Amino acid sequence: MKLISKFIYTFVLLISLINTSDIYAQAKGSANVVAIPLNIDPDAKERINEMWIRNFVDARLNYNPATYNAMADIVITGIMDRDGNLWFGTNEKGLFFFDGKPGKDGRIEFQNFTTNDGLGSNTAWCSYMDKNGILWFGTKNGVTKFDGRAFKIIPIPLASGKKVNVLSISQDKMGQYWFGTEGEGVYRYDGKNFKQYIKNVTSTSSERKNPNVVSTILADSKGNMWFGSSQGGVFFLPSVSLKSPESIYKSFINYSPKASGKLVSFSAMDSKKSMTEDMVLKITEDKNGFIWLGTRNNGVFRFDGKTFTNINKLNGLPNNNVSTIFEDKDGDMWFGCDIPDGVTKGGIARLDKKLLNSANKKITEMPTRKGLPNSGVRTILQDKEGNMWFGSRGGGLVRFNGKEMTDFSFYLSRGGC
Repeated sequence: MKLISKFIYTFVLLISLINTSDIYAQAKGSANVVAIPLNIDPDAKERINEMWIRNFVDARLNYNPATYNAMADIVITGIMDRDGNLWFGTNEKGLFFFDGKPGKDGRIEFQNFTTNDGLGSNTAWCSYMDKNGILWFGTKNGVTKFDGRAFKIIPIPLASGKKVNVLSISQDKMGQYWFGTEGEGVYRYDGKNFKQYIKNVTSTSSERKNPNVVSTILADSKGNMWFGSSQGGVFFLPSVSLKSPESIYKSFINYSPKASGKLVSFSAMDSKKSMTEDMVLKITEDKNGFIWLGTRNNGVFRFDGKTFTNINKLNGLPNNNVSTIFEDKDGDMWFGCDIPDGVTKGGIARLDKKLLNSANKKITEMPTRKGLPNSGVRTILQDKEGNMWFGSRGGGLVRFNGKEMTDFSFYLSRGGC
């Protein structure tokens, strides 16, 4: 007991030495980057410290710095349900539910759901809420849906009998579901049967090895379907083809790089501005009907129906690997940058809606050196109060109220509660 007490005393002493001073980020690189000073909520810091000690005493702290693997501890996806509750999907630690209500002891609580509760896998790659408010989660074992009462696994049939990773989900105007997979293309699901598409796609480039990895899907406001492949460009499905399932196979249009390295424009007219990337990680649509595409190596592309406009590190992005894009209630665009090979810094950036059509895209980069547990950002969402939430590698999860960040990482990572 004396050894344990001595350890706890030393641990508390180390925590007390953590620097809680204000966080002032310095603008680096492009001159049009505007840094915003942020503070970590001191109350949250105290709660986190208490969590550490409580978890240690209860022997529930599984974190070991010597064996900890940040790649296996990522907040990958987040979504707000129709009741305003938040759901966060992680790699290998299941789902975390947050309703904002304090527990009996006054502490904020997250409820953890795993395979023991009916989830198909403890890795949730993506999340989606359909037109009826039902939540869908793409996992390492197909799809799991939650109807507000229970989880139900929807297995995706494979001829080989293997499990399939579902990386993206969307619902078309006909009410059918589309599931993007890792290496198996896309499946369309009508509630009973599955149909597989974008499989065995031929590639003219030896460098594009996985055109069948569909990392993002968007059903736009016009009913068109967009499929972003991590190494195969963009697949576009016009809305008119959805009326006839037989015609879908012939209706996919693959916009992939030409020999010049350019990705053909989606405009019916020839355009001088085209997209130069075939690794598309995120596709979303803003309130104005513009399509935004986040890429691995070339930042963000905005498509206005005729041309592509590129926003990249030169405009103030932390780096050119944009893994997630989110439009907030005010119409501002938020970009989360991950950490690809050879890059040491990720982060968050915001583009004011007033500057969307400006020739000089002025990006506000959020300071992440101390504000985020890990700067490799994978998901962004906004809660009903207007707070922004950022999920990152290392089990990182923070809430930003516009002035300061509150760190909830220890509730999801390294033991948590």
